[in-house]
Amino acid sequence: MRIITNNKKALIILVLCISAFSCNSNKNIDNATNKDNISKTNSKPMEDFNEFYERFHNDEIFQLDRIKFPVSGSYNDFDTVKYWTKENWGFIRFTVDEIDTTEYNAFLIKKDSIVIEEVNCKGCGYSAKLIFEIIDSKWYITHKEINNF
Repeated sequence: MRIITNNKKALIILVLCISAFSCNSNKNIDNATNKDNISKTNSKPMEDFNEFYERFHNDEIFQLDRIKFPVSGSYNDFDTVKYWTKENWGFIRFTVDEIDTTEYNAFLIKKDSIVIEEVNCKGCGYSAKLIFEIIDSKWYITHKEINNF
C-alpha cells in the first residue's frame, strides 16, 4: 500500500509540474505574439512598388531622392568603366513596359523587399540591371549596372 501512495504522490507532483510548465509556456507565447503585434502596428506601411516605379520614371527630382548613393554597379564599355555619382547619374525615363520587345528582352523580378529590372539587347552587347530595395518602408534604387559592348 505504501508503494501505491508514493506513486500517487509522484503522479500528482508530475501533473502539477506539467501544468505549471504549460501555463508559463502559454504566457511566453502570448508575450511573443503581443510583441509581434505591437511592432507590426508601429511600423510604417510599405510603399506600393507600382506607384513608386511609375513616379520614379516620370519625376527626375523624385528619382534622385530615391537613389541610395553610392550605388553599386557601373557603366562599362570597351574603353570605360564609370561608377555612379549624383553628378553623372542619367535620368532613367523608360519602364520595362515601354521598351521595344522586338529588339530587347525586358522584365521585372518582384519579391517582397527587392525588385530586379533587367533589359538585354537581343542582337547586341547592351544590358542593364537595376535593383530596387525597401529601406524604411520606401523603395530605393541600390544598384545600376549597364554594359555596352
